[in-house]
Amino acid sequence: MDGSTKNLVYTEKIEKNFGKILRKAFENRTISDYDAFVEFEKEDVAELYDEMKLFVERIETFLKPGK
Repeated sequence: MDGSTKNLVYTEKIEKNFGKILRKAFENRTISDYDAFVEFEKEDVAELYDEMKLFVERIETFLKPGK
């Protein structure tokens, strides 16, 4: 997770659960980038996909003017 996301969570501009969602996605990406062969369970991918949609919605709300 990069510093800007940590800052948003630390300053409570976005909720902690969104930081956890992003951290989990980043960890999975790192594993898939650097391990020779990785398989993820379909249910885990579906859950992360749903969580990431919520994350994107939350960031879009945060970025709207006047927020």
